[in-house]
Amino acid sequence: HLGPLGGLVSILAGASCRAGRAPRARRYVPPARQNGRPRREARTAVPQAQALAAERQLQLGAGRSTLMLAYGARWALGRLELGLGRPAEALVCLQTPIEVDNQHPARLADTADLVESAVRSGQADACRTQFAAYAAWSELAGRPSESALVSRCRGLLSDGRDAVEHYEAALKLHAATDGLFQRARTQLLY
Repeated sequence: HLGPLGGLVSILAGASCRAGRAPRARRYVPPARQNGRPRREARTAVPQAQALAAERQLQLGAGRSTLMLAYGARWALGRLELGLGRPAEALVCLQTPIEVDNQHPARLADTADLVESAVRSGQADACRTQFAAYAAWSELAGRPSESALVSRCRGLLSDGRDAVEHYEAALKLHAATDGLFQRARTQLLY
């Protein structure tokens, strides 16, 4: 059982596979509980992913794999910190700048986690700009799973009856998808 490292292992191994390194995917992510230090191993996975990305960028002559690995590693570390109950540290991870064209959709992938970490650490204003962009993108995408996350974020950013309405809307949208993990997270936050 990987516990909070499950998401990290999955994202980094998936990134390795997408980069054409499926047989080596496990090599880039250390075992979750080796030596009993899950946080240290998670942090060592980032330089490994960056090295893989740099090597792959040279092979491809393009930055797309680097970008996806950088976002995936940042997101995974943010989720790890959230899972360990450290929202302020998660916010720092999720705000780590990645130099990229601001129009790339990957920049919005971690928005729900950014909003949660910002709100839970008492810094809600830190997420409002990215959330506004994510909400606009979600509306254009028209996917119930994304709309559910937008409603959950609105619930986190609201108080009282408004928050309740947003959480209930999120749960209704989650029911129309197969995203049990996100539904459970919404239920816990509600």
